[in-house]
Amino acid sequence: MHVQRVDLFDSPLHLQLRTRNVTVGRNARDRGPHRASADARDQRNKRSHLPNRGHTSRLSRSSDRLQSSRSFGRARQGLLRRAPRLEPSKNDSFSQGALVVSQQKVPRRTWGKTGLSIPVIPFGTQGFGDKFGPVTEDEACDLIRHAVDRGVNHFDCARCYGNSIHKLGVAIKQGVVRRDEVIISARVCCHSAAEWGGYGEGRADYSKDRVLADLEDQRDILGIERFDVVFIHDPDEIEPTLESGGTLEGLEEARSRDWVDFIGFGMKPHDFHLAVIDSGRTDALLTFNDFNLLRQTSAEDLIPAAAEKGLGVINGWSIMRGWLTGTPVENFIPREKWGEDHHRAEAIRAWCEERDINLLSLALQFCLREDRVHGNPIGSLNKAQLDANIEATLTTIDDQTLTEFSEARL
Repeated sequence: MHVQRVDLFDSPLHLQLRTRNVTVGRNARDRGPHRASADARDQRNKRSHLPNRGHTSRLSRSSDRLQSSRSFGRARQGLLRRAPRLEPSKNDSFSQGALVVSQQKVPRRTWGKTGLSIPVIPFGTQGFGDKFGPVTEDEACDLIRHAVDRGVNHFDCARCYGNSIHKLGVAIKQGVVRRDEVIISARVCCHSAAEWGGYGEGRADYSKDRVLADLEDQRDILGIERFDVVFIHDPDEIEPTLESGGTLEGLEEARSRDWVDFIGFGMKPHDFHLAVIDSGRTDALLTFNDFNLLRQTSAEDLIPAAAEKGLGVINGWSIMRGWLTGTPVENFIPREKWGEDHHRAEAIRAWCEERDINLLSLALQFCLREDRVHGNPIGSLNKAQLDANIEATLTTIDDQTLTEFSEARL
């Protein structure tokens, strides 16, 4: 269904209002304009229960490669000029201090020129990949079904997210979810020539052939014929991915084979992203650790450049891998190993605690005010975490609170 949403565009001192229509609701699958023909879309919708081809995947874990930079002032204040959000009605909300809690469905946004309608918090499948705690296949399937039922039907996955793509494949092959119920964005991880998707020894294999072999393998693991989006994942070099016979050409070939609808890059360096955007060869991007309560560097160059070209943007680390959820940072990292980000995250937690503000809600609402970012992937270990994340997207933080946070410069 369509509901009217009130959009707030505000600076610390001035507010303006506008309204717009957004699509919400259970299992929303309106994917908007699509490059594929109607016949191709109809054919994909019939691929609901594909057989298990008996393939055994080779999986590896990723190492965390956190890059930290601090930004203040212009980007954070500029964030407050745009505030797309759902306003709760009197019948389905209640007040809680600085928060107004709503029972509405997860809001959705159109993912740039892909035309895909995605939830504002896609499910980062690392959450059930045993990275943050053990999750059985049955538990993962139950969690995946629950996510789809709550409207979080976009699954953002990668080989280096533990064994998560295997579990997502089990859910699809066993009919826990239908292929036409979900949106799948995947990765081609080319960090090591020696193993699939790892950060192992040896120079990365950026070849077209590697991409095609990787995607064929992942199609077997997931039990699908086609991906909605595939990203080239975190390359150490950008030039080899763009050259003739390189990684991006491999994705373009995969698209010509009808294996994927849309292509892009998921990585951190802004100069890499800007080079790709200038090439005009991609549809979407994923950036991470550069638009959250700690820093907003992507708002200075990357987000405007992507918006100008109409690229779909998803923003990783909106809650800094759990540091911006209200849980003490020392529960994640021993205090003696803290860096600047850890101290700042703990200071933000204390600031919220003093004011009886839900930090998870503040972190997500802060990101949702940037309407040129279409999704903020978050991994959930269980249904309780998922429900908390969903509630945070439906919780309005009042404008005075956001202004006070901006002025605190934590």
